[in-house]
Amino acid sequence: MDAHRAVVLNNLSKALSDLGRQSMAICRDGMNLRRVLVEEVPLAYSYNTLALLNDDQGRYEDAQVLAAKAIAYFRRADNLRGIGLASLQLAESLRHLAVRTEAGETVLTTAEGLYSTAEELLREALGIFEDSGELIRLIEVTIELGSLYRDRLRSWKVQALYTGGLISEKRTLIWTVR
Repeated sequence: MDAHRAVVLNNLSKALSDLGRQSMAICRDGMNLRRVLVEEVPLAYSYNTLALLNDDQGRYEDAQVLAAKAIAYFRRADNLRGIGLASLQLAESLRHLAVRTEAGETVLTTAEGLYSTAEELLREALGIFEDSGELIRLIEVTIELGSLYRDRLRSWKVQALYTGGLISEKRTLIWTVR
């Protein structure tokens, strides 16, 4: 019964988030139930859902940590689908962090380092979903890969303009070179 309740809470939290409503507490309740049940794969799904919720709210630093935990649990359980889903989420959060890094909002590492890591994760997820034939997830990963290339190209354009002396401050142009 608790396992079923945890699934319902996990899915409900994502649905509520998609509707723009607060749902972190609901997701944490489901996660806590899964901790008590000591089942790694369901717990990993909760970590991934919590990462999704944090990403939806712009908390990319928190989202990337949670998605990385999900990947670790999925890898330990050798759950390829879970690895693919969590890799997709981690890559999306890293892409968002790269954009913030370029805008000077955060300095965890270089934007290019974040983009490279995100691309590796997306390529892994792409392979997983190609092999499984899960078309919807394959499309999702391909779209995120396109978003990554778009943002990375924008970054290179800004860097070229800055290096060439055509702009004096990178931050002011980040959002206008779209």
